[in-house]
Amino acid sequence: MSLMQFFKTFILLAFISIFTYCDVEPVDTVLSNEITNPNNPNNPNNPNNPSAADYFPRAINNTWNFKYNTTENVQIKLLSTETINGISFYKFNRFFSDDLFDFGDTSSYMARVGDSYIYRSVSQSNQPGLPPTTVAMQYSLLKSNLNIGQTWNDNQNITVNVMGLTVTYQIQIQGKILEKGTSVTIGNTTYNDVIKTEIKMNMQGVEIISNYWFAKNVGIIKAVEAEDLQTQVDSFELTSFQLN
Repeated sequence: MSLMQFFKTFILLAFISIFTYCDVEPVDTVLSNEITNPNNPNNPNNPNNPSAADYFPRAINNTWNFKYNTTENVQIKLLSTETINGISFYKFNRFFSDDLFDFGDTSSYMARVGDSYIYRSVSQSNQPGLPPTTVAMQYSLLKSNLNIGQTWNDNQNITVNVMGLTVTYQIQIQGKILEKGTSVTIGNTTYNDVIKTEIKMNMQGVEIISNYWFAKNVGIIKAVEAEDLQTQVDSFELTSFQLN
């Protein structure tokens, strides 16, 4: 999911509708019971944590190379670890479309909690004439224990302060399992045990839909990100990878 696309749209909508500057306070998603409850078997600190297949291997210097829109090469790499709200995240150098737009800086992270693969993104604008504006979001890109057609929700709020007036927008985020246990061929390589997910983000009628293909013990092998205010669709296909 390109948070930068959604973040850019959010700021532009706020600016157009209010005709003045705004400051967006970072609000993390309300984590589900499986993450926050230490007695839940899906909590990574619980010794009964399930040993499901890993659909996004995490280690420093893990690297995935992608062909972007069939013309450019993009590398995604895990640089370091950081504990946030008790969860161990791995920080990316970038995450797909996050730095393809001349709008601001984004820090992207991934963590696994049980069968949930949690993506975290913190973006800050650098738009001329506007004060620093930061948005932090955290949601699951995959829940590998779910079956085809099953969904999950990671709704959250963003609060906007405009000249003393506080307005809160709800962002509706829904994930869905579209395919599971399939084989996907990219170039000359066939990946088995693939799960395809759909992530929908909606705020005030602005919707972004992204798809991700996760291959067992490989990671994301394909991503397609788009938003309804633009005709641009960003497509990424894996060309090589190195795991540590």
